[in-house]
Amino acid sequence: MSEFDKFEIFCLYHLGLQGTQAGTPLNLNQLAGFLATSPEALQSFMELHQLDAGQMLASGFDLVGAQMDIQHAPEGIDLQAAARAHFEEYQALVLGD
Repeated sequence: MSEFDKFEIFCLYHLGLQGTQAGTPLNLNQLAGFLATSPEALQSFMELHQLDAGQMLASGFDLVGAQMDIQHAPEGIDLQAAARAHFEEYQALVLGD
């Protein structure tokens, strides 16, 4: 299985952040196309690394709040840094760090 960047997937699939541009989160098929892989391979990777929608919901992570932070951030906010903070918070929840 190809190795994907977990943070990039978190940003694209859950937050709708592509680079420094906030937008609509990509669905699994869109994300697979963007990453030039199959939806099945991507889903397997996401499940293995606890990045799939089911595990996100079960984790108790405030995804809506994180999405709002990214989508409605004031001009000048470093969206990548904000997304990284949310990613680290999510990882701490699911990995128990």
